[in-house]
Amino acid sequence: MLELAGAMLRQRVLKGDTPSGAVQHLNRALDRRGATAFDRTDAVARNQAIARSLAVSLDQLDPADRRRYVELAIFPDDVAVPLSTLQALWGLDDFDAEATVERLSDLSLLRCDLNTKTIRLHDVIRAYLAGQLADLGAVHARLIEAWGDPHQLPDAYAWPGWPITCARPGDCSI
Repeated sequence: MLELAGAMLRQRVLKGDTPSGAVQHLNRALDRRGATAFDRTDAVARNQAIARSLAVSLDQLDPADRRRYVELAIFPDDVAVPLSTLQALWGLDDFDAEATVERLSDLSLLRCDLNTKTIRLHDVIRAYLAGQLADLGAVHARLIEAWGDPHQLPDAYAWPGWPITCARPGDCSI
């Protein structure tokens, strides 16, 4: 939550707000979403606070980036996902996929490693996203279709042993 708040403050200041103004804006945004302090030993309260904080960050995204971000729910948490896999999923070229990932990373919504050209999602964020995605199976099927020929998969992440099973499009599970 602190990373999300810090990213929002940083983005506001980069856009010309004062540090004081950025803090006031963040407080208003969190108040509007009902985010409050929580006891970290109370999992329900913690998850609600995280969900509200994430909602504030997601409000900063345009609809296309928000949709793309929510689609990341199909990937396991804390696993390095190659940008080439995101290109396939999102139907973007390498430049646009990387630019999208950088925007999401700037808001601390994911971890990006440009050296390895991979991203990672925290387990709590992935769980939140999974609750926002109406049809995980359809997004899995779209990725598998975008990969194309199963004998010529684009990267190590897409290898056939990865635990996705699809009886038919739209009916995929991990």
